[in-house]
Amino acid sequence: EYESELIIRCETINLLTEFVIKTENENKQVLDTLIGTLKDYSPEVRIESIKSFFMLIDMHKSNNMNLDSLLLDIVNDEDIWVKEYLAGALLNNLNISDEIKWKLLINLIIVNKDDEWILNETAMAVGNLVNKVTNEDILIDYLYQLFEIGLESDTIEKIRINISDNKTAKFFELFVNIKEQNLKKLVELFSVYQKEFGLQTDGQSISSFLSKVQICVEMTRQSNIDDIIENKYLSNLSNLISKDFNISRLIKNLNEYSNENYISDKIVFLNYALDSIEELKQYKSKLNNVDCYIVNLSIYKLLIDLINKTSRLLRENIYLDIEIENRDISINENGIGDINFDIINNGYNKIEEIDIAIKPNPQYDIIENAGAAGELVKDQRKKIYCKIKSKVLGVLELVFEISYKKCEIPIILNDKIFIKDNINREWIPIPNPYTVGIPIDNDEIFVGRKSLIEETLIAIRNDAAFVNGHRRMGKTSFVKFIIRNYLNKESYIPVYLSAEILNYGSNIKDFLFSFADPIITELEDIEFLTDEKASFYRDNIRQNGFIDFGIFFKEILRKIKKQNKILVVVIDEYPKIHENVDLGIIDPQFTSYLRGYMQNNSKEFKMIYTGASSLKYFKSQYSSNIMGVGNSVVISFLSEDEVKELIAKPTNNQMQFDDSAFKYLMEMTYGQPYLIQLILYNLVNILNKERKSSIIFKETIEEQIEYYLDQATHLKTDWGSFDTDPENRFVSSNINWNEGEEITAKVYKQLIITAITDNWTKS
Repeated sequence: EYESELIIRCETINLLTEFVIKTENENKQVLDTLIGTLKDYSPEVRIESIKSFFMLIDMHKSNNMNLDSLLLDIVNDEDIWVKEYLAGALLNNLNISDEIKWKLLINLIIVNKDDEWILNETAMAVGNLVNKVTNEDILIDYLYQLFEIGLESDTIEKIRINISDNKTAKFFELFVNIKEQNLKKLVELFSVYQKEFGLQTDGQSISSFLSKVQICVEMTRQSNIDDIIENKYLSNLSNLISKDFNISRLIKNLNEYSNENYISDKIVFLNYALDSIEELKQYKSKLNNVDCYIVNLSIYKLLIDLINKTSRLLRENIYLDIEIENRDISINENGIGDINFDIINNGYNKIEEIDIAIKPNPQYDIIENAGAAGELVKDQRKKIYCKIKSKVLGVLELVFEISYKKCEIPIILNDKIFIKDNINREWIPIPNPYTVGIPIDNDEIFVGRKSLIEETLIAIRNDAAFVNGHRRMGKTSFVKFIIRNYLNKESYIPVYLSAEILNYGSNIKDFLFSFADPIITELEDIEFLTDEKASFYRDNIRQNGFIDFGIFFKEILRKIKKQNKILVVVIDEYPKIHENVDLGIIDPQFTSYLRGYMQNNSKEFKMIYTGASSLKYFKSQYSSNIMGVGNSVVISFLSEDEVKELIAKPTNNQMQFDDSAFKYLMEMTYGQPYLIQLILYNLVNILNKERKSSIIFKETIEEQIEYYLDQATHLKTDWGSFDTDPENRFVSSNINWNEGEEITAKVYKQLIITAITDNWTKS
């Protein structure tokens, strides 16, 4: 009846609100009536309705109201005074959840970008809210949403002055500087943030956002594109950004650039990388604002600048190289030898007025230096020679100094040659100390393993020692070295047994005889047993089996104890015995006997077992028998120092490795003892056959690796499938190596090598 009277409608709203509060009863009809007034055509009535509505919210009388929908209606009201009242209420801690309050504030900013009064109130409310957020992940989520709407500079400033919490302010500034693409300020701020709040520098940030920022900052700190590639910044960034933003082609092109050796090809792949960045623009629309800012900063700003800078340097810089043709220099009777080498222009531009000089050295006199080499265009090489008079024989290091037109700082290159005496002198062969496929019996070529030897000796003082590891790691050589050097005749009686040659026939007596006979023979050789007594034990064990086998052990251990000695039985490839136990060929009672002998004669009887890594399996399966006693000693790869000793010690330094050759040797073999011995054995033979110098270069090692792979079928015993499936032989000649995929080829080679040598853990 009184629709036209504003005062009556406003007063009615107040009366209805008072009724709800006083009655403490949420009358649905009354609440619906009040909610309806939010849509009144008059702004004065709507403001009065909002006041009532907020009062009910504060009095917790609005539990059944759809707050999200109602409040968003107010946000979108056509009247500025209505929205300003809402902004003020949000500033004054309206009693609603932070989640709803934040949604309203975001929408208020979106709807009212041009209204300074509302933005002022909203900015203060935003500041109040984010100051109270203690959870950093929630705070970052809020800021993501805030910057997603595209804040104007004046709005940012309004919010900034209302943020008082130190940590919140730092987060806010990170976002601001990413939006504004202020890289210098971002780096400075992030460094402070790390220091103040203990942010990790290893990529384990507290949120995806900080990880992205960290990648941008780290990329800024790199001086060249190669560091960006090596540290995989782009791959890490790709994993954090939307899958719709695919930068795999960019990464591939940069990796190709990194793998190329020729400057012209490097420049080509850098151009491809720029093309792939241009293609990424079509995906940018799929990113949220903040990720788009980060991509602009890291890729379109940092990366493009670095790529262009690198490409420019590749084109402008000088890349001259020296390649020695004859590394083995034969000197005449006056000590003079010729050095032939190529000067190569690996750069992009023509280089003029090139001059080459070998720098003086106390080890030689320069008879004729290289001198002028003229000019070289891109990829051109030119042959040069010089003469020196060497004062020493063996490895000689040369230092080349190269200058050219407009050169400010000469290029210094180092290389090595090997000086041989007069070519007419008789070649003195290098005695080959290395062995392939058989245990080492020469202590000169047994290197390292000192800590493992100590572990083994400690183990047998207590119980038994289990020497295990992958095949061809040198377990047999290891235990035989211990026998020769540590189990002296005064205190020990060591006996070596190979489980692979024991008699596993159907008769247990024959097996027991084959096991006891080496022990009896050793005791006979050291005159511990007379020939008659030895024959007596052999005959009885062969005839009576376990009974006389037990009598033999009890009697000899009693005698050993009286002489204050220790019997150490070394059983090589011990799992072979347990395989035959599993097959039912050997009575399981045998392992129980051995365990009993050790436990009952712990001071005078010790054992050392060897076996492949599966020995761990046997230990767990037979814990109730012999395998439950003793400590494990793992034989693994040789270290770099041990390999260097293996090269130098047995040859008395007659064979030496170039640094790149030794590095390649370790990369391809990991210090696997069998492979190292195999390669060294062949290298000595090559040097002797071809009368080469004793310095080894990378090319020679590569040839050896290729040869080894191509001859892999000779090692068919390593792969059981060869016997049943001869067509399944895997040799490198069946693989079409792509010259442009050197890294892939190298990985294949390593996998083949590790497979051949059974090094599955390393592969």
